[in-house]
Amino acid sequence: MNQLKLKSTFIGMLALAGFGLISATTEDKKEIKKIEETIQEFVATADAQDADKMNEILDPNFSSVANQLFGSETTSITSRDTYIQMLRDKKIGGDKRTVEVLSVDVNGNNAYAKAIFDGSKLKFTTYIFLAKDKNGIWRIVTDYPSIEMKG
Repeated sequence: MNQLKLKSTFIGMLALAGFGLISATTEDKKEIKKIEETIQEFVATADAQDADKMNEILDPNFSSVANQLFGSETTSITSRDTYIQMLRDKKIGGDKRTVEVLSVDVNGNNAYAKAIFDGSKLKFTTYIFLAKDKNGIWRIVTDYPSIEMKG
C-alpha cells in the first residue's frame, strides 16, 4: 500500500512538473514571437525611414554600436536622438531588407536576438538587445551590427 501511494505521489509530481514546463515553454514562445515582431517592425520602420514610428520602437536609452564599420579602426556609438534624426534626414534606411531571426534568448524582462537583415546593398548580421517595459512592450535598447557591403 505504501509503495502504491509513493508511486502515485511521484507520478503526480512528475505530471505537475510537466505542466509547469509546458506553460513556461508556451509563455517563452509567446515572448519570442513578440520579440521577433518587434525586430521585424524595427527593420520595416528603418527601411521606410519613418522617424516618428521609430520613436515608439526604441527604448529611451537606445544606442547603435558599430565596431570598425567599413574599415574604421574605432567603435562608433550612435545615440537614440541621432539615430532618429538620421532617419528623418534620410541618411540611413530606405532599403527593403529581408529579416531572418537566427536566435532569441529571453531572461525575464531582458532578451537578445541574433538576426540577419539582408538588403540590396548591405547585409547586417546583428545582435539586438531588448527590454520589456512596464506595459509589457518589448523595446530595442541596443543594435550591435556587423555590416558588409554587397557586390
